Amino acid sequence: MIEWAKERNSMEHHLAEALKYIPKPKLCLQAGGAHGVYPLYLAKYFDEVITCEPHPDTWPILKLAVSDVPKITCLNVALWDKDDRGHMVEFRILKPLTAYVGPGDEFDCILIDSLGIKPDLIWLDVQGAEYLALLGAKVTLKTCQAVIIEDTRKGLEERVGVKPGSARKLLEESGFTDVLHECMDTLFVRLPDGDH
Repeated sequence: MIEWAKERNSMEHHLAEALKYIPKPKLCLQAGGAHGVYPLYLAKYFDEVITCEPHPDTWPILKLAVSDVPKITCLNVALWDKDDRGHMVEFRILKPLTAYVGPGDEFDCILIDSLGIKPDLIWLDVQGAEYLALLGAKVTLKTCQAVIIEDTRKGLEERVGVKPGSARKLLEESGFTDVLHECMDTLFVRLPDGDH
């Protein structure tokens, strides 16, 4: 319960900070929808929230949790660096138990760019695959104002074959600056010219 309270406070703090850089919060793309906590919270501030959750166990829970909120769209997909198919791999070493996307045939893996959207905020909690998801967002990142990624849990990136720090490097090369790191998440924003 204490861990969830810390995560909830961190979520609220990250969003409050991100909104300082998003004057008119219209669209948020959120991945790792799980049980609906994040998309429901984000829907209080954005006109539209698109949430992605590939896990076959949590997908029906998410769908039910947000069913009464018309501004939330749920996609049963993983965000990836290529169009593909995948399945969830349980990772039993980390506590709490987590799962990540591996090769398989349970659900679709898609590029963020294939959605054809212009989100103000992208919030990724995809268990180490943040870099892979961002590789599929090269066009989308050009119009995005802020990105929040989970990037500090040891071993997450390596288990999906990604070098640690790759997501951070990609965001920095795309013009984003790290403005807040708390709990396990980091907020990157596109600062106005001259504010670097």
